[in-house]
Amino acid sequence: MATESLTLAKALSVKNRLAGRLSQTRSSIETYNSVPVGQRIENDPSNVNVRGEFDRYRALQEALIVVKSAIQRANIAIYEDVLRLGELKSTLQMLNGLNTRHGVEPGYNGVEFNYHAIYRKPEVMALIRKLEGEIDVVQDKLNQYNASTRIEIPTEVLELAR
Repeated sequence: MATESLTLAKALSVKNRLAGRLSQTRSSIETYNSVPVGQRIENDPSNVNVRGEFDRYRALQEALIVVKSAIQRANIAIYEDVLRLGELKSTLQMLNGLNTRHGVEPGYNGVEFNYHAIYRKPEVMALIRKLEGEIDVVQDKLNQYNASTRIEIPTEVLELAR
């Protein structure tokens, strides 16, 4: 089986393209599998070949598995950083959505609500800026690794992404 050497960064792009095509193919299958009688004209070239699309769907799935597996094997050396990046981004998302209301706010019918926030807006913003810096360091490390690490992908898999 012929293979091509790609950077990990390119392989990630191929993975995303295959995933997009898989999604489009799935949508075609779901949309055109059952249509009202009379809508599908036999032997019309504009008809979607649902059986053909299903075969393409399965081929794209297999290609995606091959690419994801190759990426996973290549990422073993930096997997801890991959996980760290995900957790840092999760923390950033939590802080961005954190309620920081503090003090008295008017409510309905003259009722006042008194809030006490442990983390207040200025402190949350400082934490966010610090996390963004940490994320940048890890992301730069991963980008460098992705640009300099090469993996082999079967040519037939790459053809599905072209």
